[in-house]
Amino acid sequence: MNEAWERLKALSLRRQEKLFGAHEIQHFNRDADETIAWIAEKDVVLSTDDYGRDLASVQQLQRKHDGVERDLAALEDKVLKSMFLRGCCKSFWSNYLQIHFCLSQRSV
Repeated sequence: MNEAWERLKALSLRRQEKLFGAHEIQHFNRDADETIAWIAEKDVVLSTDDYGRDLASVQQLQRKHDGVERDLAALEDKVLKSMFLRGCCKSFWSNYLQIHFCLSQRSV
């Protein structure tokens, strides 16, 4: 009975680790999708050939561009965080697979 209990606890721990990894991957994917959508949105704004027709429209476009630059600065932090999370997910799964392989070789 103790052996069955230990096996059940080990299975539970492995499942918890897999769920944690899956959560991290889904979190990264969601952030990446949001970031890509935001970049596409800003790309449209920055790709326009409208440079204004008069002083008022040029000033309005400059204010809009200043807002985009502020948004880009904020996005840089999000991109760096996503890159860090990608590295963590990759490292986690690489380590997990190595440990799992070693354990499965031991049981053979």
